Amino acid sequence: TGQKNTWGDLLLKAIPRAIETACRDDQPECLMLRQSLPREYHKFMGVMHSDKDDERRLEFTNHVLKIVQNLVLERIDVDLAADQVYSGFLYDRHRPRKVLENDSDSSSDSD
Repeated sequence: TGQKNTWGDLLLKAIPRAIETACRDDQPECLMLRQSLPREYHKFMGVMHSDKDDERRLEFTNHVLKIVQNLVLERIDVDLAADQVYSGFLYDRHRPRKVLENDSDSSSDSD
């Protein structure tokens, strides 16, 4: 089945890791990830402002897309994400280990 074994699951593993990698990178282009968000961005961004026609919204959104395209996408490790998804798939396929009712008592009986 496709449960927990989908393209979405792969991307959920890959993208956060790529963001972490970009944030730790010392390359000059990655410094923008350590810059503060614009002051008072909350006054023009967010669901509350989503219906407003404000140039600052477009600039903010374009900046986010630029970061994703230039810094995050090139750091996606598809192989590592695939290993993580498949590892989870294999783990979930194993049957639960059978626990005996008197398992804890049997170890003390052999003393």
